[in-house]
Amino acid sequence: MLADERRERILSELGVRGALQVADFAARIGVSGMTLRRDLAQLEADGLLVRVHGGAVSPRESGVRASTPLATIGVIVPSATYYYHGVVDGIRRAASRSRCRLALAVSDYRSDRESAQVRQLVARGVDGLIITPANADWEDTALRDLLGAQNIPVTIAERSIDPMRPLGQVESVRTDHEAGVALAVQRLRDAGHSGIALALRAGTATSVWLRRGFAAAVRSHERSFVTELPRDASGQATERSHLVDLIRRCEAEHIRALIVLTDVDAIALEEVALEEGVRIPEDLSVISYDDEVAGLAPVPLTAISPPKQELGDRAFEMCLARIHGSRSTALTRSLLLPTLVERDSVGSA
Repeated sequence: MLADERRERILSELGVRGALQVADFAARIGVSGMTLRRDLAQLEADGLLVRVHGGAVSPRESGVRASTPLATIGVIVPSATYYYHGVVDGIRRAASRSRCRLALAVSDYRSDRESAQVRQLVARGVDGLIITPANADWEDTALRDLLGAQNIPVTIAERSIDPMRPLGQVESVRTDHEAGVALAVQRLRDAGHSGIALALRAGTATSVWLRRGFAAAVRSHERSFVTELPRDASGQATERSHLVDLIRRCEAEHIRALIVLTDVDAIALEEVALEEGVRIPEDLSVISYDDEVAGLAPVPLTAISPPKQELGDRAFEMCLARIHGSRSTALTRSLLLPTLVERDSVGSA
């Protein structure tokens, strides 16, 4: 990277965040700390920044106490545990790097709480908002109009925005789950499986995209089916009888490969399969979708892993850039690709 390009990156970073740390920024742009310090010294001599211990700040920030946040961003997520703890962690790390403050609210998948949480955070004076609506069909609720009416930057995380229904200055970033399930189908196909089934936990927002991606990925000559796994009375697990029925259906239709959303359901299915004398992966190959606890299964599960932390980081950066006015007027709708984590639950047909 040429010196002029490095210095442009430095000034851009200071324009967005107001500060940078040498060790972190040098690693991100792929230069040595010594090279970066020389650039900082030259830019300081030109009056374009002020060096401080471990890094630099923009001239406008040089008189501000280090403890003063550059911005406060509200975050609303359906859960702070399974799946979304990774997204929140990505947001948290990005906020720490950028010297910003977060205000977190958890909706517990209750859409009736979200609008009140949005209003509360805006009333508290947040500079921007990152929100994951509880439901995939959030655009058919009053929440959509509420978010579109805000005069602060709003970023939708892990949900879509209908391209045919413009929504003010609201941006979005989500995992390309259609590509994720296609990755799982291809892995099973590479193992020789010509019959593949998809089992989805009922009521999950991700299932909409997995259904769509699975339909596009399977071929007309391949045996396949899609089924939902209803939850038990507690709402937290799948009835054992439904898992037994799923295994028996796979046997009846000569399908020996299964993709399961979520990890919890995949682990439960694996346990039931072993109790029923069905070996993993000799008799049935299983790929889990989520990769939260897939590696802890009795037979560690090969899994599709959405980029949760990266998604949180990207949502934060999009929102912060809008706050500081450093983004162009063009709105962003981003898709991040998941990866396949290979373990022990896929065997050859």
